[in-house]
Amino acid sequence: MTAQDRRTPAVCPAPGRTPINAAKRRLALVTIVGLALGLRLAYVGGLADETVFASVDARGYHILATNLLQRGAFSLQTDPPYLPDGIRTPLYPAFLALILSIGGDASHAVPPAQALLDTMTVALVYGLVSRLVTPRRGLLAALLYALNPISPLFIGEGLTEIGLAFLLALTFYVFSIGLEAGHRRLALLAASGFLSACCILLKPNLVALPLILTLGLVVHNRHPSWRMTREAGVLLGVALLGLSPWLARNRLVFGQWFLSLAFEDNLARVSVVATIAEAQGEEVGAWSPRWQEIYLTQIAVPTDHEFGWTGEALIAAEVLQRQRQLAATAGKIIAEYPSAFITSHLKGVLRSLLPSVHRHWYAYLTHRPWPVGESLRSVFAAALETTGHGDWTGGVGIIARWWGQHPKLARWLWAASIAVYILSYKLILAGLWALRARPDLLVSLGLILLYLVLIPGPIAYIRFWVPGLPLAAAAMGCAFAANEAFKLRMRGVG
Repeated sequence: MTAQDRRTPAVCPAPGRTPINAAKRRLALVTIVGLALGLRLAYVGGLADETVFASVDARGYHILATNLLQRGAFSLQTDPPYLPDGIRTPLYPAFLALILSIGGDASHAVPPAQALLDTMTVALVYGLVSRLVTPRRGLLAALLYALNPISPLFIGEGLTEIGLAFLLALTFYVFSIGLEAGHRRLALLAASGFLSACCILLKPNLVALPLILTLGLVVHNRHPSWRMTREAGVLLGVALLGLSPWLARNRLVFGQWFLSLAFEDNLARVSVVATIAEAQGEEVGAWSPRWQEIYLTQIAVPTDHEFGWTGEALIAAEVLQRQRQLAATAGKIIAEYPSAFITSHLKGVLRSLLPSVHRHWYAYLTHRPWPVGESLRSVFAAALETTGHGDWTGGVGIIARWWGQHPKLARWLWAASIAVYILSYKLILAGLWALRARPDLLVSLGLILLYLVLIPGPIAYIRFWVPGLPLAAAAMGCAFAANEAFKLRMRGVG
């Protein structure tokens, strides 16, 4: 009996099915990876050059990378004195700086580089699900991620999401191996801590990641012990060690220890503005002129008057002080309207869960924005009012007329988007339910996905999902898997 034969029970093929042999499995994986790369490069081929740094966030990362190369300064300013930035963390600007130093033109180099990175994520999804369940399920999960309609949309933008999706998948993959490892366990958990620090240095919003992994580790050990304490200490300690150079930089530059001012900035520019709009009964679009008006008139100007600002900040410590003062003003307003704060945050989260990918693909395929028309909510409201008076034909007619006003491509994309969302949600929930046989992974994977959905709040949309898509695809691959497969893995068989 060969070593491969002895490993067969861990794979747990369904009764009556022949396991995929290694050669066919490798061929299938290569085919899926090739398909993923081909689809992503085809998407990149249809992008305009200006797309990569079209958004405000992307332009900011480009400025940071340029200043790093040309001036050795981590600054968002395009003119002297190039005050250091305290909001963004360094890994993605460093990635762009590397591309600029090699190729010179980031607009042409970033999309192919990110297409390759996202293709590597496909292989990570396969590896993760193969370890959790079976190689057959791993191929399915890899195919689902290769074909997902969301991540390709951000390959062509100079944003952190594609890199974060890769790093987060790698972190969880190493963590899942570490939970089952023997003598290498401590080293792999340390690697998980370091990788989680890298995720945070790519985007500070993931600051809770090491804690989530530690909670999964605690659940895995079941009972408190010195070994569990040591392992948790190593994971968290290495994560803190990985962050320490950046924390030290901020202490030297700004005079205080902190990771990022993104949290204070979001509080002042996002959360409090949405809270005020909710308290006033207004529907205000994120970053719209009315949004900016609320920020200026009710947060920025009152803070300026209260603290006596004079002109632009001239030193880094003053930038930090002003950001903290804006956050303090925002905190006072939120404390007055806590229910409006919670409501506006949850409304943003719920809006992000509604199908929206069709709008992005329509804009890509037609080079025109999604057709502007009456909102679906108002159409349904009018239809319900009509049917409430007994006119069912009229109610259906209102919806049919609204539907017919959209171009044919828009209608098909919208219908496909709804179907994909519904199927995906069902598969993710089924996958998490199947993971109940591995409560350690259920807790850690489930909390990561929930955290990514909840954290953006009022400005949430599908961009913030992208880092979690590989783990969501992994959950889909585990859907409806027999518990015995997970139990064997938990015991370390195979």
